[in-house]
Amino acid sequence: KNLKTVEFPQRGLAFNDSQLIEIKNTVSEKERVWVVLSHSRDKKQLIQKYLSTLYNQTIYQKFNGIEVLLFEKS
Repeated sequence: KNLKTVEFPQRGLAFNDSQLIEIKNTVSEKERVWVVLSHSRDKKQLIQKYLSTLYNQTIYQKFNGIEVLLFEKS
């Protein structure tokens, strides 16, 4: 109902800190954000670090090649 799916970065591109603005615009006013990483090109973990400044990370699960994280406002 209130779910928005966004691919970061666009397929095949390396992630960089300039794309954090797009994440900020996407998650603004959301109470929680699910992040699913597969074959992540975010080697510096910029997405997790940025979201941790706005939210508390409450779930982290690692599966075979996939990471699932939940960030929630307190």
